[in-house]
Amino acid sequence: NHFQEGRVPYESGATNTYRDSQNIYNLFATKKQAIINVQKVKEMRQCYWLCSIEKAQKLLNYQPHYSLHEGVDETYKWYKEHKWL
Repeated sequence: NHFQEGRVPYESGATNTYRDSQNIYNLFATKKQAIINVQKVKEMRQCYWLCSIEKAQKLLNYQPHYSLHEGVDETYKWYKEHKWL
């Protein structure tokens, strides 16, 4: 039970109302999309993520320009530089 564990289910009425008002504010007042949205929250709540480039390598002959570590490092730097973190 979520309440016994001290967690509130994400899709509660209050959460939906708050989320909707934030989305409206962001779109009309700032002309920007919210950094955190419903889809991002759902993604962040996953226990784990699995990803592989094997299919792209096989079908498209894809070769990455960065290792995973380098890509994460570059992404972090970009977010910091643009004040998203």
